[in-house]
Amino acid sequence: MVTSDGRVRYSETDATGRLSMAGLLRLFQDLNYLAVEDVGRGIGYQTAHRAAWYLLSWDVRLDAPPALSDPYHFEAAFYRRSGSLAKKYMTLTDKAGDVLATADTRWAFVDTVTGEPLPCPPDYFGDDPLTDAPRATGSGARIRLPDDAEHLAPLTVGDALIDENGHANNVRLTELAMALAGFGTGCRRLRAEFLRQTRPGDCLTPALATVGTDATNRRGHEEAGTVNAEAVNSTETVLGLLSGDGKPQAVFAFSRNT
Repeated sequence: MVTSDGRVRYSETDATGRLSMAGLLRLFQDLNYLAVEDVGRGIGYQTAHRAAWYLLSWDVRLDAPPALSDPYHFEAAFYRRSGSLAKKYMTLTDKAGDVLATADTRWAFVDTVTGEPLPCPPDYFGDDPLTDAPRATGSGARIRLPDDAEHLAPLTVGDALIDENGHANNVRLTELAMALAGFGTGCRRLRAEFLRQTRPGDCLTPALATVGTDATNRRGHEEAGTVNAEAVNSTETVLGLLSGDGKPQAVFAFSRNT
């Protein structure tokens, strides 16, 4: 398990002075990267072993956005590992222990040159044990892009989206999708599936639709014990980034309810 304490930074807030979804994604990403560097599994390990954990999907909820300079406690732990796949849960809580935000994530251990899955070495995690599965996880429902989704103007992936692995950074790609979907502010729940690696020069066509989410939200909230009428009678804005063959390289779902 990884733990860290900090305070909400100015660059992580939105126009209301509170933690934004984009700020939360960057916070989760940065704290996870620092944690793996601390145990010798960072960029140096990735380069030497040609192997790294790639994010496949995440389900992020910003339940109670903290204000600028508010203190927080961060925890992240793998709760399932099998072969090349793993699931990790992250939480952000306040001083009283109340949940501010959560993320349920799915990862694959891959060869960074070929992109093919690799069995994770038995000694990779050292003495770090699996934790119990969290009480409330993501709904597990796949994101479906409707056939009648509106196609927006194509775009070309530039260097600003690319990280040291040579493909689009998931946070930067998600921020692009949020802006295209009209969720640059006010996003309280985000789901994403990264289906294929996005590389510089890729031409992508955004496809946008609004869908009902009664069943998905109800199942997720029942698991969390937080069913309420506003949450379950909701809609999601779905955005897919389509490659030249018309298939999505990544698909996202955004909501203003958790």
